[in-house]
Amino acid sequence: MKKNNYEYPNGTLRNKLNIRDNEKLKQAESDIVTVRINEVIKEGYFEPTEEYIRELHKYLFSDVYEFAGYYRTIEIYKSERVLAGLSVEYASPDNIEYQIRCLIEFIKNTDFYSLNKEERVDYITNVVVTLWNTHPFREGNTRTTLVYMRELLKSYGIEFDKNFFKNNGAFEYARDALVAACFESKDFDVEKNNVYIKRMISDIMDTREKRK
Repeated sequence: MKKNNYEYPNGTLRNKLNIRDNEKLKQAESDIVTVRINEVIKEGYFEPTEEYIRELHKYLFSDVYEFAGYYRTIEIYKSERVLAGLSVEYASPDNIEYQIRCLIEFIKNTDFYSLNKEERVDYITNVVVTLWNTHPFREGNTRTTLVYMRELLKSYGIEFDKNFFKNNGAFEYARDALVAACFESKDFDVEKNNVYIKRMISDIMDTREKRK
């Protein structure tokens, strides 16, 4: 997939709805994907595989984008409000598959139940930050990452309110926290800071655990 195949001439992402206005596309996409997210939560299926990540993205976004479920083939730059317009450095297209496979091996080789509370928070934080920093898809990475986190936690017997990320700016907080955890710059003397994302995950994991 070549770079110009992702976008219309005006910069709007090419979509199955043939919407050429960014704001209208965002709203339509949000409405459709919200329904899909609720379906995933209700179904509760999860497996720690690369295929699951791709199928999850495909399920969430296939009604909107042809590239749903496919790793991106271009470098991406996303201007961040909290970085004064700068962007996190994401994985290059050539490294996406390798990084995802390493992440899956990390998950499979971790005995969650042998970890203490702090180690569990560190482990989930590592998974979430790694997946998001890889940014494997052209669009929809934050939602895919957060749904993946929810289903991973559920597989360990930890569930939380399905409306968690709809309340009090929680989604925006999560995204800003992920940016902070992934951005570093020698020029601006900024180091990666995972304090905020760890705090959010710790709060989530403080909910009642239902052990298998």
